[in-house]
Amino acid sequence: MFNKTKFILFTSLSAFLFFSCSNFLEGAKLKEEVENKIAYANSSAVEIQIKSESGTGTVSPNQNVYKKQNDAIDLRFDPNKEYVFLGWQAYQNGTPTPLNLMIQKL
Repeated sequence: MFNKTKFILFTSLSAFLFFSCSNFLEGAKLKEEVENKIAYANSSAVEIQIKSESGTGTVSPNQNVYKKQNDAIDLRFDPNKEYVFLGWQAYQNGTPTPLNLMIQKL
Protein backbone atom coordinates (compact mmCIF):
# COMPACT_ATOMS: atom_id res chain seq x y z
CA MET A 1 0.00 0.00 0.00
CA PHE A 2 2.86 2.34 0.80
CA ASN A 3 4.37 1.81 -2.68
CA LYS A 4 1.03 2.51 -4.33
CA THR A 5 0.73 5.81 -2.43
CA LYS A 6 4.29 6.76 -3.40
CA PHE A 7 3.55 5.92 -7.02
CA ILE A 8 0.39 8.03 -7.10
CA LEU A 9 2.13 10.93 -5.38
CA PHE A 10 5.12 10.71 -7.74
CA THR A 11 2.89 10.51 -10.83
CA SER A 12 0.77 13.46 -9.69
CA LEU A 13 3.83 15.57 -8.89
CA SER A 14 5.45 14.71 -12.24
CA ALA A 15 2.31 15.64 -14.16
CA PHE A 16 2.00 18.91 -12.24
CA LEU A 17 5.63 19.85 -12.94
CA PHE A 18 5.33 18.91 -16.61
CA PHE A 19 2.21 20.97 -17.23
CA SER A 20 3.45 23.87 -15.10
CA CYS A 21 6.63 24.02 -17.16
CA SER A 22 4.64 23.93 -20.39
CA ASN A 23 2.39 26.78 -19.22
CA PHE A 24 5.42 28.77 -18.06
CA LEU A 25 7.05 28.49 -21.48
CA GLU A 26 3.86 29.53 -23.29
CA GLY A 27 2.93 32.20 -20.73
CA ALA A 28 4.71 35.07 -22.52
CA LYS A 29 3.02 34.21 -25.82
CA LEU A 30 -0.37 33.93 -24.16
CA LYS A 31 0.14 37.25 -22.36
CA GLU A 32 1.03 38.95 -25.66
CA GLU A 33 -2.05 37.49 -27.37
CA VAL A 34 -4.32 38.68 -24.56
CA GLU A 35 -2.76 42.16 -24.57
CA ASN A 36 -3.20 42.40 -28.37
CA LYS A 37 -6.85 41.34 -28.15
CA ILE A 38 -7.50 43.89 -25.39
CA ALA A 39 -5.81 46.66 -27.39
CA TYR A 40 -7.89 45.74 -30.45
CA ALA A 41 -11.12 45.67 -28.43
CA ASN A 42 -10.34 49.11 -26.99
CA SER A 43 -9.32 50.68 -30.32
CA SER A 44 -11.79 52.88 -32.11
CA ALA A 45 -13.22 52.16 -35.55
CA VAL A 46 -12.94 54.58 -38.44
CA GLU A 47 -15.57 55.27 -41.05
CA ILE A 48 -14.54 54.40 -44.57
CA GLN A 49 -16.42 55.99 -47.45
CA ILE A 50 -16.04 54.06 -50.68
CA LYS A 51 -16.86 56.12 -53.75
CA SER A 52 -16.24 56.29 -57.46
CA GLU A 53 -16.80 59.17 -59.83
CA SER A 54 -20.28 59.15 -61.31
CA GLY A 55 -20.54 57.15 -64.52
CA THR A 56 -17.14 55.46 -64.24
CA GLY A 57 -18.34 52.14 -62.89
CA THR A 58 -19.70 50.32 -59.87
CA VAL A 59 -17.98 50.12 -56.50
CA SER A 60 -18.75 47.50 -53.87
CA PRO A 61 -19.60 47.81 -51.06
CA ASN A 62 -21.71 50.78 -52.08
CA GLN A 63 -21.98 52.16 -48.54
CA ASN A 64 -19.85 53.49 -45.73
CA VAL A 65 -18.23 50.84 -43.54
CA TYR A 66 -16.59 50.97 -40.10
CA LYS A 67 -13.31 49.15 -39.58
CA LYS A 68 -10.52 49.03 -37.02
CA GLN A 69 -6.84 49.23 -37.86
CA ASN A 70 -5.59 46.04 -39.56
CA ASP A 71 -9.13 44.84 -40.32
CA ALA A 72 -9.61 43.43 -43.78
CA ILE A 73 -12.09 44.95 -46.18
CA ASP A 74 -13.16 43.55 -49.52
CA LEU A 75 -13.40 46.25 -52.19
CA ARG A 76 -14.43 45.78 -55.76
CA PHE A 77 -14.68 48.15 -58.70
CA ASP A 78 -16.22 47.14 -61.99
CA PRO A 79 -15.46 49.87 -64.54
CA ASN A 80 -17.85 50.80 -67.33
CA LYS A 81 -16.70 49.80 -70.84
CA GLU A 82 -15.02 53.11 -71.64
CA TYR A 83 -13.03 53.21 -68.34
CA VAL A 84 -10.05 51.33 -66.95
CA PHE A 85 -9.39 50.82 -63.25
CA LEU A 86 -6.03 52.35 -62.28
CA GLY A 87 -6.01 51.94 -58.49
CA TRP A 88 -7.34 53.05 -55.13
CA GLN A 89 -6.59 56.40 -53.52
CA ALA A 90 -7.21 57.38 -49.90
CA TYR A 91 -8.23 60.76 -48.51
CA GLN A 92 -8.50 61.91 -44.94
CA ASN A 93 -10.68 64.98 -44.45
CA GLY A 94 -10.26 65.87 -48.15
CA THR A 95 -6.47 65.55 -48.15
CA PRO A 96 -4.66 62.70 -49.96
CA THR A 97 -3.37 60.30 -47.31
CA PRO A 98 -0.76 57.53 -47.58
CA LEU A 99 -2.57 54.21 -47.71
CA ASN A 100 -1.04 50.91 -46.60
CA LEU A 101 -2.69 48.20 -48.65
CA MET A 102 -2.28 44.50 -49.06
CA ILE A 103 -4.00 43.84 -52.36
CA GLN A 104 -5.06 40.41 -53.49
CA LYS A 105 -6.27 40.24 -57.06
CA LEU A 106 -9.08 37.77 -57.63
